[in-house]
Amino acid sequence: MDDTEQIERLYSPGEVADYLGIERQTVTKYARLLEQNGYTFHKDEKGNRNYTDSNIMMFKELIKQRNRPGITLEGAAKSIV
Repeated sequence: MDDTEQIERLYSPGEVADYLGIERQTVTKYARLLEQNGYTFHKDEKGNRNYTDSNIMMFKELIKQRNRPGITLEGAAKSIV
């Protein structure tokens, strides 16, 4: 591995939920919505999603956008993807 490669830590849906203060099912809902709009997540050999720090930042932005007046969850997902 050269110096330009970075290894990102992978987080479980439960860890992400705890960090963001939301339910685990909400993490899954948000991930599916983002995937429907073209965003991709790391998946393990069983097809389970694991999340990176970058993904967590995406979730934070989704939550921020969703909380704006007149913005739907779907609209927020489309705007940030």
